[in-house]
Amino acid sequence: MCDPNAPRLRPARPDEAGFVLALEETTMRAVALALWGEWRPRPPGALDLAACRIIESAGQPVGVVEWHRRPDALRIAKLYIRPESQRCGLGGWVLAQAAAQAQGLPIRLSVLTTNPALEFYRRHGFVVETSTPERHHLIRR
Repeated sequence: MCDPNAPRLRPARPDEAGFVLALEETTMRAVALALWGEWRPRPPGALDLAACRIIESAGQPVGVVEWHRRPDALRIAKLYIRPESQRCGLGGWVLAQAAAQAQGLPIRLSVLTTNPALEFYRRHGFVVETSTPERHHLIRR
């Protein structure tokens, strides 16, 4: 499930809400437990599936990204990749796609302070702009 040579993004289908929510739990549960001591799953109705793009590798869904282009920045709301498909270049490829969508605008996102993904984003040129006890707010210009 780790083929960074042929990834693609496609719009999420209405029947993929379960995949997105399960992937969110798989990738974020431990991070949430470390920060808050509990996992609170997102209600299915709170998911903006129309804004989600499924990341496919070798023809299989392996992740999801959600971004929103605003006048002042491209905001990445989520980027989740199955653990078995991590560390093979897919996340960097997705960030390159986001940069193309940003069309020169900065890219903004936030990570929970307990999320080890902070180092991934730093390696890809993001810097911490502000922090709270719960989140680091990052930007890549």
